[in-house]
Amino acid sequence: MTSTSQMWAKRALGEERRKHRRAPYDAAVSAEPIPPLGLSRFPMLAEDISEGGLRVCCTDFVPRQSRMLVTLYRSEPKEVIRVAGTVVRVQRVDRQGRWTLGLAFDELSAGARAQVRELVTGRTPETASLDIRSS
Repeated sequence: MTSTSQMWAKRALGEERRKHRRAPYDAAVSAEPIPPLGLSRFPMLAEDISEGGLRVCCTDFVPRQSRMLVTLYRSEPKEVIRVAGTVVRVQRVDRQGRWTLGLAFDELSAGARAQVRELVTGRTPETASLDIRSS
């Protein structure tokens, strides 16, 4: 069972301990370190999102406690949401050369929180859609 499937199974059984409701979010995102370290943006693929954070998959190792400025791309309306977050979980995906990162959003402005909430409430396992836009 995938980790997303496990999350939904736990939620169905009432075992989910997360503070915020999570929803599938299959979308291209990008992130850059705070402060900038002379590195370009890291392309990432988001897996799920909540008002508290984001789970992404990437090919670059990013250490825990790293601060990142994340850009979320929305297709409707066409706009970007930029939020700062801290890497709170790092897990290597076996034999795939990829990493799964858990990013906790730092303090969100009221506007950013409302935009993230729209992403969360508009996506369920049945309605999650691929929302890819190049950075």
